[in-house]
Amino acid sequence: MNRKTGIIGIALSLVMAFAPLTYAQEEPRFYLMRFNEMFEDTVFKVQLIFVTDEHARAELLKNYYDKVKEREDFWLKVNQEKNAPPGELKQFKSYGELQRFLKDRTNYYYDKVDANTQRLGIATQTAMEAASAEGGGQEFSLTNVQVAGVDEPDIAKTDGTYIYTVTGGKVYISKAYPPEDASILSELLPAENEYIRDIFVNNDKLVVFSQSFGYRIYDKTVLQPAEGRASDSRIAASPTIVDYGTPQSYIKVYDIHDRENPTLAREITASGDYFDARMIGDYVYAVVNMPLYPYTSPSSVPLPVVDGEETPANAIYYFDIPDYSYNYVTVLSLNTQNDAEQHNSKTFLTGYSQDMYVSAGNMYVTYANMMEQQEKTLVHKIALSNGAIEYRNYGTVPGTVLNQFSMDEHNVYFRIATTTNSFSEPSNNVYVLDSSMKLVGKLENMAPGERIFSVRFLGDRAYLVTFVRIDPLFVIDLNDPARPALLGELKVPGVSDYLHPYDENHLIGVGRATEEHDGFVTFSGLKLSLFDVSDVSNPKELSSYEVKDGYSEAINDHKAFLFSREKNLLVLPVSVYSAESFWQGAYAFGLSLDNGFDLKGKITHADDSADYWMQPSIRRSLYIDNVLYTVSDRMIQMHNLGTMEKLNAVAFLQPEPLPEPITVPAPLPSEPIEGGVEKPTQPPAAPRPPENTFCIQVIQPARNPETGECKEFPTPCDVPEDWEPVDSCNGPAM
Repeated sequence: MNRKTGIIGIALSLVMAFAPLTYAQEEPRFYLMRFNEMFEDTVFKVQLIFVTDEHARAELLKNYYDKVKEREDFWLKVNQEKNAPPGELKQFKSYGELQRFLKDRTNYYYDKVDANTQRLGIATQTAMEAASAEGGGQEFSLTNVQVAGVDEPDIAKTDGTYIYTVTGGKVYISKAYPPEDASILSELLPAENEYIRDIFVNNDKLVVFSQSFGYRIYDKTVLQPAEGRASDSRIAASPTIVDYGTPQSYIKVYDIHDRENPTLAREITASGDYFDARMIGDYVYAVVNMPLYPYTSPSSVPLPVVDGEETPANAIYYFDIPDYSYNYVTVLSLNTQNDAEQHNSKTFLTGYSQDMYVSAGNMYVTYANMMEQQEKTLVHKIALSNGAIEYRNYGTVPGTVLNQFSMDEHNVYFRIATTTNSFSEPSNNVYVLDSSMKLVGKLENMAPGERIFSVRFLGDRAYLVTFVRIDPLFVIDLNDPARPALLGELKVPGVSDYLHPYDENHLIGVGRATEEHDGFVTFSGLKLSLFDVSDVSNPKELSSYEVKDGYSEAINDHKAFLFSREKNLLVLPVSVYSAESFWQGAYAFGLSLDNGFDLKGKITHADDSADYWMQPSIRRSLYIDNVLYTVSDRMIQMHNLGTMEKLNAVAFLQPEPLPEPITVPAPLPSEPIEGGVEKPTQPPAAPRPPENTFCIQVIQPARNPETGECKEFPTPCDVPEDWEPVDSCNGPAM
């Protein structure tokens, strides 16, 4: 073989080698592998040109043919998996089988997905009313949840007498009703390196969910390089270094029959990230994700630990489904009212849980599977009953979900809305699955080129909002599960990120207003909408309200949304940003079909004397009888619902200030005295609280008698001696 023929052969082989790329375009997950095969084939052909020794050429050919046989076996296995029926729930027989499963899977996947970048989005339904505990108000708001009777954890809860809040890294228990007796009763502190996420309240039990981040921080000054080793450049560049480990999740149940002295009744720990939870009756169900992505060696696969006990490999369930990354998903249950009842848990090896929908009897946990040409969502159905956890089945639908409101269960059918992302443009779909998670109906390719921004399933209808330049609201008929049908649509400026039922024929939308400049659409502020869907073929926007440069946490977190149709009340946190100013607080509206949005008042916890980035932010609002409570990281404030008059405020205990750095003090200025000797000028003494004043954590208004200025102080001890305490800045002195 001469050189010229060899070069021509190389060129031809390159052309032929690119042929598999057509297949790679159809299967993006294997692009790198096909490219690597192309490169190996080309190298082999080049080697054949220059290797002339017969023995060396024979060895080269043998190695190449062995490699080709390995490829064929691999692609045969891939094709078998691709064409195989849906995987069934299995259990590993041994730790070795678990190791082999992960080793086989990770061998032919190049990418590892960072599970910490996949987080859930959460939403809820309407605030409900219930009879209160003895001594409290007759009616009070509950957390805005998606499914009636299925409670969701939050950072603020009330039982009609007390308010329980997560703020400043602590849990506070406050007497709330009647408002004139409001006070902080107790606080619960997290353990070191522990972060409190949210809470449940059930009778005299408080359930606290917290998490440690799985790392330890060291001061570089105490870390010296070992003898003979160079100093670590990471330590030289930073004052601290971080040692990462497995995060831990904690479920702590407190007995709060004495609200001033809560006691820890039980605690359950689980290795991994706390994902989300629900409470049905007396039972709490929590989901914990333990990603396996930090562990690269299949010989040291970690096992999940629940309540101090390692889960054996033969107790872990799995599905023979290819994926980029694997995670332990542990579902835990416990009885909040019976501390002696053993908790229950089951662990599954799946993809990373991304969203969760829970009905009164089933939990649906989803994650995206990117192993096919078109991304898909896997939905696992788990039955829940009085603490029992039983896996039922799973289904697969094209596309990905937005959040928990993209899913719903109705009359044994599971409905789900997704957005598919093809190489050309996205489109939107609604799928219906039966009780065994088999597809029975679908409505596809809605609003091509747009994406879902909000979904709400209500009975036999679904309401879906997509957006790219304008907000189409779609009304979908699901009365026949096998034949979902588009009934009507409405196009209005802006977009609704959260939909909430006003009644069976009207919807409230919370989202963003838009403006168009030079052909581009930009968000310009907060927008509220009231939609009339009584005529499904011709939905209308009855009323709207916009806040220029405004934003609300309720756009992304439904638990910040407070609504009561009976009280004609809508309250949500609002932030207004502009080049000239910043304002944060809560907007309280009256809302009716006749009058639309009627702004009743604005409430803020801000202090005009502080910088805006240091101001407290109102995050939640609640009501007890006719009193509106707003909660920020600094206080609980109370207002009359009818007049919006401020009634009282209770300040949370402020955390201890961090110690100041040790510095050498500068010399004090001096003043001459007799004899020419100088003495230091002493700094002024710190102000002292008024005598006979009890320093409780209650906001105290006071007025300066000389200037007439009136302001609120964090405690009575902070009132200057020459100021006069008053009931309010609008009332006379006490």
